[in-house]
Amino acid sequence: GTEQFNKGQTIFNNVSGTCDNPSYRDPFIDIASSIKKASQMEGILINVQLAPAGVLCLTYPLNNTDDFPPGKFLDTSGAIGLNLFDTPSRAYSTKLAVEKEAKSIQGPITLVQGDQSVVDEAIIARYPVFIDGHMISIDSAEYGFWGLTIVLLDWDKLKTKFGLYHFFRRSNMEFRMTRYDSFNDRLSIIANSSDHDLLNDHNSVSVALEASDNAWTLVVGYETGFYPPWLTWGCSGIVGTSILLSQLVMIVLATSKLHKMLLYRMMPREAIQKVERGEIFVERDNNATIFFSHLIGFEQMSGEMSPQEFLIMLTQLYEQFDRLALKHKCTKIETIGGYYIVTGPGKERCSEGDMDGVVRVALFALDAMKFVHNFQYKGIRLQIKAGFATGPIVSGVIPSALPKYTVFGDTVNFSSRMQSTSKPMMIQCPEKSYNQLRNSPGFDFELEEREKDGQLGVFVKGKGHILTCWVKGFVEVDKTKAVVDMVTTKAARENLPNKDNILDENKESGAGDEIDLEEAIGPGVDGREEKRRVSFKLSA
Repeated sequence: GTEQFNKGQTIFNNVSGTCDNPSYRDPFIDIASSIKKASQMEGILINVQLAPAGVLCLTYPLNNTDDFPPGKFLDTSGAIGLNLFDTPSRAYSTKLAVEKEAKSIQGPITLVQGDQSVVDEAIIARYPVFIDGHMISIDSAEYGFWGLTIVLLDWDKLKTKFGLYHFFRRSNMEFRMTRYDSFNDRLSIIANSSDHDLLNDHNSVSVALEASDNAWTLVVGYETGFYPPWLTWGCSGIVGTSILLSQLVMIVLATSKLHKMLLYRMMPREAIQKVERGEIFVERDNNATIFFSHLIGFEQMSGEMSPQEFLIMLTQLYEQFDRLALKHKCTKIETIGGYYIVTGPGKERCSEGDMDGVVRVALFALDAMKFVHNFQYKGIRLQIKAGFATGPIVSGVIPSALPKYTVFGDTVNFSSRMQSTSKPMMIQCPEKSYNQLRNSPGFDFELEEREKDGQLGVFVKGKGHILTCWVKGFVEVDKTKAVVDMVTTKAARENLPNKDNILDENKESGAGDEIDLEEAIGPGVDGREEKRRVSFKLSA
């Protein structure tokens, strides 16, 4: 958001409606929680943040209670919208990081919640992300700056974890680590031994540590003075401290991949190059498949469960849905409350050898339904209603601080109706999807026509009474045999020559010859009948 407001000397942007959008928030939480867990730095890596265009937008955890003792917590919700370029206390280091195109490690500083200190020594590590097409002007110079990835670390616990004090104490050495803050023209001691003040130019050596935009210096030595054996330990101390600082750098480098991972989770890969160049991405797909599911009782559960428990349950559910979407090469559109939406491409947009989008979506839907059937959270069992439809859509991405992949068209509405008119723990699809699944090589789907009181189908708003079916399961079959069976069945149904007749009537055909038949698959977008050419090779 461009609308700004002040809280004392701190400048905020109004980001409501953007940074709280589940399309951005949910994949960020998924990725940030994975980074935090994989780091194995419980109590040290206390927050992961994302600041597109230098405006703090997403933080994880939003309210951190896990890394603190009872009674203490770190609530970062009040920092959402913080403008790092316009806030005086943040502007210098933020601009410097962009200008030098390098990491910025600041601190230690005290983090205060209310009137209580929750982290006595915190390190803020920022890493600028640069993407062509996203420009920012600093002192008349232009930079292809997208935003910042940020981590907050408990410096005191980090020093303890990596044995900084123990290392020097073990070797009877004194040390002092300092940081010079060029913005405030201040030298701060950030780590030291008990008798570090005894160190001087005669009994110690000073080493500059290239750790951030500010100058970090390590001074190490012996109280009794310099002597040759010190050299070995001194070098070891420098190496040990460098390893410690390398941990900071590794964490920052890991978070620098966040923006790409977020984009891959939120849109097809072919859209990303255009987004990175700042271009508008728009494409039409005449045969895409859109899937909708809805968590039954979502509103009631959200009112009856505590917010934290409800969020944990949803996270466990949707994380598995995300994994299934990746497994079946479906593109996740978004989650809106209890709704989960994915799409699969039409045949013409699939790579050679890939399955049709309708098959991908159907397999995803069946796996998702199976997971929900077996899933429970603290004794609570869930149910969903699901449906999908196949047809033309227009999709696009408009470049912005937080680009969003969006789909439009009647097929989207139709898919939503397939979900809303479905039944608990059932997957419903219309006739076009049914026909494509029935004729899909490699899979034999269990499809059951929907019927009630002797009448087939269901009434759908805007469509009238239409034929639909339930997708109940599948088995994999031999692909060559599947194509031949499909053609033979089609030939018998429409009184066309089948494979055996072809062999009899075309005497010149033999083993290895390729036979082509055309199959009508329904009206196209322009109203004319679409046909699919089916080929198979004759076997001896």
